[in-house]
Amino acid sequence: MRRLSLSLVALLPLLIAAPAEALIISATEVIEDLTPQLDPFSRDLRRTRFSTVLPASVTNNDATIVAQNNVDGDFGIYNFDNVSYQHNVNWSTPPALTYLAASLQIEAFGPDGGNDSVFSETINLGSLVSDGSLLDFFTTTVFAFNNQAQLNLLLADGILNVTVNKVGFLDAVSVTKSSLTVRYEAVPEPATVALLSSGLLGGAFFRRRQARA
Repeated sequence: MRRLSLSLVALLPLLIAAPAEALIISATEVIEDLTPQLDPFSRDLRRTRFSTVLPASVTNNDATIVAQNNVDGDFGIYNFDNVSYQHNVNWSTPPALTYLAASLQIEAFGPDGGNDSVFSETINLGSLVSDGSLLDFFTTTVFAFNNQAQLNLLLADGILNVTVNKVGFLDAVSVTKSSLTVRYEAVPEPATVALLSSGLLGGAFFRRRQARA
């Protein structure tokens, strides 16, 4: 075990200096209204962010979420007005080198007829899933971004603009939750490589102590 630990110590400068290989990161941002069933005419926003390398970070301050994600006053409100907001993935680290795929999931209350269209920039992603009833219920709609060139164009600034165009005055809808998950390629920063290397050395040292015990 002593020879192994010494060889790892000698290898550490090489691990740090070696060109870093690309990492595949998955990052998710969730914006939601916590009171859709209790009161469809008011809201209480929460935003959650997490990735494969970062723990969950939760924000409950409505003003902060509105300012940082450009959430308009109709998100979470049961009415006939269009809804717009932004998903921001610039918080994820290491930063994206290129986006590989993404998924946008929208939960809504009361969409009827399958004609409430969802746009990102000028691209029509499709319509919200209809609840299929004269009564209003919750539905979940998932949009997949598999065109990598288009995805990188939409996320060129790390922000995905989303607009939900409600069909009109006969179809009240409440957008209650939106989740964006992106999968991207990143090059780890030198500090990340150093941490990975030190973790390897720490594991070898721990195993050596166990062997001696």
